[in-house]
Amino acid sequence: MDPRVEQLDAREIDGIVDLSQSVGWDYAPAEIATAMAAGTMVGVRDSAGGLLACAGIFLYPSLASLGLVIVRPEAQGRGLGRHVTAACVELAGDRPVVLAATEAGRPLYERLGFHTVGTLHKMFAATWTPIDQSVTVADGLPDQVQTIDLDAAALGTSRAAFLAARIAQACDHVSVRDGAGETVGFALAVQAPEVRVIGPVVSQDAGTALALVDALARRHGGRLRIDVPSEHNGLVEALQARGFVLDRIVPVMALRPERLPQGNGTRFAIAAQAFG
Repeated sequence: MDPRVEQLDAREIDGIVDLSQSVGWDYAPAEIATAMAAGTMVGVRDSAGGLLACAGIFLYPSLASLGLVIVRPEAQGRGLGRHVTAACVELAGDRPVVLAATEAGRPLYERLGFHTVGTLHKMFAATWTPIDQSVTVADGLPDQVQTIDLDAAALGTSRAAFLAARIAQACDHVSVRDGAGETVGFALAVQAPEVRVIGPVVSQDAGTALALVDALARRHGGRLRIDVPSEHNGLVEALQARGFVLDRIVPVMALRPERLPQGNGTRFAIAAQAFG
């Protein structure tokens, strides 16, 4: 008999954090709360009501992002990942669906019809060497509407609800403005239990993206993480010169890839692998 997949709500935040810790993932309650605010989480329980598996789907007007696909180690091999993933794909309707895949999960996604469409450079830094700033970077986001519009142009579709929740969650944010005071680039930082995550970073060029990262990184004395789409190799190299080390190259997969929206090339770092 197929397992019962049910929608999860905010009462399950601690259970999802515990589930993520069972596979060695670093999720804070605030990150799961953002997921709940911006998308739909589903799960499968054991007979005592404990979570055995979960997944999340984040719906944007012309795109869906799939993430947080987690199966408790002792429950793996029973098809639970397939069931929660399929439930999320069904919620996406006819939208194209993207995800950042683990190597262990890639065969499952291929069986469900996903194709590899790109890669991410997942990078960490224990220390950061500041740059000589030639770009004026301002604290904060002066206009949330402008920020959301920049993100929409970068991704090719709006994700206003997610970005509003992410801005509220962020521990730091910076921006670059033009002579008229319009926001032309921005970056957020979110604190996870063991690392500060920088992203999204949206900018008109790699040099300004590096300046935005620098403004956030130089104010934090701890470990940093950033996920950079692999087409931005210039930024990858600049980050490596300043202290970031490549952890792994992550495949980005898509269902219905021919329908993916086309961004304008200004997304230099993603928000998180779950959200795109």
